[in-house]
Amino acid sequence: MTEKDLTIKKESNYSITTKTTQPLNKESMTTEFKNCQSCGMPLKRDEKGGGTNVDGSISKMYCSYCYDKGEFIYKGNNVKEFQELCKQKMMEGGHSKFFSWLFTRGMKRLGRWKNN
Repeated sequence: MTEKDLTIKKESNYSITTKTTQPLNKESMTTEFKNCQSCGMPLKRDEKGGGTNVDGSISKMYCSYCYDKGEFIYKGNNVKEFQELCKQKMMEGGHSKFFSWLFTRGMKRLGRWKNN
């Protein structure tokens, strides 16, 4: 793939330019995310560096707990159920009930769940 320049200009006096080697689509408009867009986990804390896409490359949008080989590990589309599952997994991993709630409360605003 060739490198492309993407410039977004608003009617005001600023513009944003980024370089990407991925085809431009909704997901790649912002090429890097700080948090998984499914569960909210900071991607820098993912031991594998992120989930994997169909082609085997590392996803810059989803963590390895949520995304593998281009598919979501949790197949459902109910954010409340997924939120409860994540809270349980966090508590099993040693987080308190309060922190588990705190870290999952904004899940419905993440990319995967926005339109559900």
